[in-house]
Amino acid sequence: MKKLFGLMLLVCVLCFSTISYAAGTAGDVYQKYLSSYQKYVDALNANAPQEMLDALAEEYKKSLELYKSVSGKNLKSEEEKKDNVEGAISSEEAVSKAAKAQDEPLSDSPAKPKYDSMISALEKKISQKGVKSDQINSIKLQLAQLYASLRVDYKKAEQLSLEVANSASGSEIGTKAGRLAAEYKIMGQKQLYSRVMNAKKNEVKTAYTKFSNFNWLSSPVSKVKSLFSYYSSIVKYKKSLSEYHDVKEQLEELTQNQAVTDAEFDTLTDSEPLDGNDVTFLINGKCSFAKRHELISKARSYIYLQYLSYKNDETGNKLADALIGKAKAGLDVRVIIDYWTTFSYKQDIVYKLRAGGVKVALYNSPFKSPLRINNRNHQKVFIVDDAYGITGGMNIGDDYAKGSITVEGWRDTDVYLEGPVVMEMKQLFITNWDEADNQSIFVKSDEKQKYLDEQEFLSRDFKIDDSTMYKSSTNPLLIKEVLKDYYAEMPGVRNVDLRFISHYPLNKDDHVLEAMVWYVDRASREVILETPYFLPAKKLEDALVRASNRGVKVSVITNSMYSNDMGKYIVYASHYFFQRLIENNIKIYEWYGSQTLHAKCNYFDGVAVTVGSYNLNSRSHGLDAEELILVENAEFAQIMYDIFMKDLQYCREVTLDQAKEWNESFSEEMKMNLFHLVDGIF
Repeated sequence: MKKLFGLMLLVCVLCFSTISYAAGTAGDVYQKYLSSYQKYVDALNANAPQEMLDALAEEYKKSLELYKSVSGKNLKSEEEKKDNVEGAISSEEAVSKAAKAQDEPLSDSPAKPKYDSMISALEKKISQKGVKSDQINSIKLQLAQLYASLRVDYKKAEQLSLEVANSASGSEIGTKAGRLAAEYKIMGQKQLYSRVMNAKKNEVKTAYTKFSNFNWLSSPVSKVKSLFSYYSSIVKYKKSLSEYHDVKEQLEELTQNQAVTDAEFDTLTDSEPLDGNDVTFLINGKCSFAKRHELISKARSYIYLQYLSYKNDETGNKLADALIGKAKAGLDVRVIIDYWTTFSYKQDIVYKLRAGGVKVALYNSPFKSPLRINNRNHQKVFIVDDAYGITGGMNIGDDYAKGSITVEGWRDTDVYLEGPVVMEMKQLFITNWDEADNQSIFVKSDEKQKYLDEQEFLSRDFKIDDSTMYKSSTNPLLIKEVLKDYYAEMPGVRNVDLRFISHYPLNKDDHVLEAMVWYVDRASREVILETPYFLPAKKLEDALVRASNRGVKVSVITNSMYSNDMGKYIVYASHYFFQRLIENNIKIYEWYGSQTLHAKCNYFDGVAVTVGSYNLNSRSHGLDAEELILVENAEFAQIMYDIFMKDLQYCREVTLDQAKEWNESFSEEMKMNLFHLVDGIF
């Protein structure tokens, strides 16, 4: 055995000796490049003469080219490694603190005083004299919800819920409290396992740094020991990751079982109403992206954003520059992008963000989940400092950002949010981050990963790619104009109740669809649905027909054959539904603006509105993760109604004769039937 170990050690020494020598050479050139670049940046910040700036720029470009020619994929010099080790190795207390940081509320958030006052007000109500026991129980459940959402204190939330369950045993509120207590308990366990998992991951990073610090020639024994320590830490980390997934599945199963046994709206949608929120419409990219940049500029602690796609175009790079600036200033900046869209729009922007210090996680990696290659995370959230949030239909790219700026800029709707709902959006992001950021088999130190990302970015011929911008149809029926500004100042409401509803089809739920059907079935006056892709689930289709037959005015606004960014095939699949709906007095309007209609908004009876990422199509229902806000407020609903009326200026109503003509044409009917059968791809 000793001879075998000695032989293995000799092979390792021979293999790595060449790498160790090359690393020193590359490291020296790398330091020269960094020094020349820093001189250029310092001169730029000091407003140096242009002649000096040009000379310094030429110097750092030459040193960069020299470094790229000798480095390849070599490691840093030993001196750099030792500096990295000193900064990376931290105490267990620091590791624990780092693991907790991502989900704990900020102590200096601009919203903290408001959140604290909301909790304090409810606690005072409970202690007031003359308050009846049933009122106290109701207040305690509200308080439990705030402790869970605003302070992420699931233990306190569970305690308050158990108090209500015990004092009102056998009653409706007692049953609800028992259900909530069980949910808060598992949420607390999920939080604990998440923190343990991230702490174990930090231990892997520390072990990797130690391993990298030793040289195979000078310290072969220590190198081997540190290698075993690194692999041992990976095993422990993977075990904690498995435990985290187990408790996450328990929570999902609990909410699914409750939805089956309890028909209440809260359980069907896995949501609770949150009060004290301010909501402002952001109509089209012109104002929505201006708001994003405003929030980035005022951020002080963190910026979290998640989108299906992040394009490497003018808009994507402008936002990337702003995010990188904040990351370099020391803020925690994270981006989640669905894995598959990074190939559609090129990965260069991912490496630019990572090289600039932004943490980027790609959700739904095929290497982790090969059976989920047709699933997407379609959720869209933008969160800053526990205080500000944006959600809606827009991804990151010129198509979205140039709405109301260029003719091709899309018609889309976001909402700007302040209040407790932001904390629920944050928890959704953290859950997705834990899933997306823990998909690699091996884990490197942060310094090593950043170094590799920098090299990957430097090795690429980086160019802004404007080729993915939507090209409008040349059909003469389209209205060729820049979208109008519907409002001089974006309208909204303050201090309202709302729900934040999310769903993951892989968990066999569709909380959003349940919410839609609930409101349609209870509507008495009017329902308006606006969606870019109209391929309704059977459950929703039937609900719309029932509503219309009992006298409710039902309208659908969606893309025409000439405005749909997904092409004509999805419109054939959409037309499959039209005749039945129109025959049941449901009005269908198709968009004839020269840009795509991408807004996902719904209106119910002048009392409730939804805005979010959820399309009324097969993918959102059965394949993609989605989210939205549901606002129950008449003033907000009236604003939404007015927006729809403005949108109708760009629309044409589909008549029953048109729908019948499509069905009577052999070729049209064949196309509708064919693409309806495969509408899951849309």
